Amino acid sequence: MRPGARFGRVQANAQGYRGPEIALEKPPGAIRFAFLGDSLTFGSWSGGNDTTWPHHVLETLRAASGGASYDYINAALPGNGIGELTIQFLESICKFRPDVVALAPAAGGSVADRARAKIGYSGVHYVPSRLARASGSFAWIEKNAVIVMRQIRALSDRGKLKLEPHELRELSREVEARLRDLVTMCQRSGALVVLLTRESKIQRSLSRPAQIWASGSRLFYQPYMSISGLLDAKDEFNRVYRAVAAATGALLVDLVGTLPPTRAYFEDSSHCTPTANRMIAERVAGALWKDPQFQALLRIRSADTRRDLANPATSAVEGARPAMG
Repeated sequence: MRPGARFGRVQANAQGYRGPEIALEKPPGAIRFAFLGDSLTFGSWSGGNDTTWPHHVLETLRAASGGASYDYINAALPGNGIGELTIQFLESICKFRPDVVALAPAAGGSVADRARAKIGYSGVHYVPSRLARASGSFAWIEKNAVIVMRQIRALSDRGKLKLEPHELRELSREVEARLRDLVTMCQRSGALVVLLTRESKIQRSLSRPAQIWASGSRLFYQPYMSISGLLDAKDEFNRVYRAVAAATGALLVDLVGTLPPTRAYFEDSSHCTPTANRMIAERVAGALWKDPQFQALLRIRSADTRRDLANPATSAVEGARPAMG
């Protein structure tokens, strides 16, 4: 995302993030959010910037808190995993002094790395034919044909990445250590950390045919996985997110089982509709509103605002004070 870039209805602000303009210096009394994640948080299937779930979180909190001042950075980008988020926070987000950091990282990169080592996955999930490169209509048909073939092949584990329980646990231990370090780093900056588990259209409660139908886009990008492998990996990484939240005191927002696996909530295997974005925002905002740390932060910032209004001459000085620790 380049500053000021536009891709369809996705608009980058002057800082290079999706969402409204934001100043480097936090306004006095404001509560600043930073949302770090992958395409779910970025809102790849959303319309305008105001249809993403991070935007709805701020709107919900504003309505509940009677006009409290909030601003936010949606720093998510498709494919961002824990490593990318760690670098991003250190190099570009920390300087904005966010009061709340919401983390929803992708874990798929770790599985892809294991696939390369175990079954020789090249990392190239699709190469369009010459005709597909020349014709957008044929490219659409070709991609759907590729997805259908991968759905059929995913009915079996043959030729797919098969992670034994001890291998999956070994992989998740690496992810857990890196995620714990990221959460701790954000907390040391003075931020309240919110950690989200992941839900997708592929769910264990579905029948086998429904699981195959729901897996289309996931298998397009992860052709080395079977249906059972996708479900096992999702369950294990969600276990990791819960464990890290418990170990660090981060606020956990568990999305598992809250989004029905239907077209009303999922545009494809993983990306949410505007309806689901609002539901995610309500859960995140509701969890924050009940959290004692967030309520304490809200009282402090409200007192700062009242003091600034009563003493306008001191606003510039007050705006320079350090972030809450």
